[in-house]
Amino acid sequence: MYRTDKLFPLLLLAFASAAYPVEWSGNLAVEARIFPFDAQWPGQENGGPSLSLQPEFRHRWRDGKRGLTIIPFLRIDSTDEERTHADIRELNYLHVTDGWEIRAGIDKVFWGVTESQHLVDIVNQTDLVENIDGEDKLGQPMVRVTKVLENGALDLFLLPWFRERTFPGSEGRLRAPLVVDTDQAHYESDQEERHPDYALRWNQTRGAVDLALSWFAGTARNPQLRPGAKHGKPVLIPHYPLLRRRAWNSNTPARPGYGSSKRYTVKPNGRTIWRRSAASNTPSSASGTPPSTWACWPNTTMTRAVRMQARRCGTTSLSVPA
Repeated sequence: MYRTDKLFPLLLLAFASAAYPVEWSGNLAVEARIFPFDAQWPGQENGGPSLSLQPEFRHRWRDGKRGLTIIPFLRIDSTDEERTHADIRELNYLHVTDGWEIRAGIDKVFWGVTESQHLVDIVNQTDLVENIDGEDKLGQPMVRVTKVLENGALDLFLLPWFRERTFPGSEGRLRAPLVVDTDQAHYESDQEERHPDYALRWNQTRGAVDLALSWFAGTARNPQLRPGAKHGKPVLIPHYPLLRRRAWNSNTPARPGYGSSKRYTVKPNGRTIWRRSAASNTPSSASGTPPSTWACWPNTTMTRAVRMQARRCGTTSLSVPA
């Protein structure tokens, strides 16, 4: 005789899935790295395979006002043991009510509009062993409260735990001459990775213009690499200072019929977009960059990114969609 106390939960689960579908997706990839030039440092190889797995689970109910997202990540590399790592990219709960959105857990957030340098993107830490372009990010523990505005939003962030940047090991390619020893990571804050960070971002769309202003206070995601030693060998030790950052970014359509140059031609159909970003860092102590220094990059795929610092500057990139 089949027990009904086991059947009822199965029927309930089936009904819930039918009423509020669960979305499953993911990515499984085999990667082969081949370097045409010989390695410069002992222990490095000229190539090797790796395997990556990223399953994705998303579930929404109550007409999308409640949600759960789970995205783990795994990389197994045959040459660099530091590149073999696992991470939770996203694991968060969503609650929507009366013009407010609350997300709690581990999440990924992107700030900015430019492609070659993400100047204002500071919430998530870079997963540098994945790729040197800085596009891959580690999951960040956070509580995010969003107030939905007319043609925009206001986001408040509490970041209770800091994630250290990943670096290639001694066997990894595409690294500095000295290995970065993450085991000796140093923090300006006595709370180290437990130092709470705070962030605020306002964004608004007016016609064809997108504008965003942001503020961040906490541990810098980009560490300073300082000389040190391990077992009598020179290494680089990451130091994470505290800072306050003010930033802005915008998307502005170029004027129809605007001229041309040898590097690009601006189309008169309104599809050309000027993209600008700028940020100002203020360290919490004498260490770090000078206070009230604006840093900006010309971000464009058609020119080489060159760092500039001035009292006031704007970062401009030109993007012409195909």
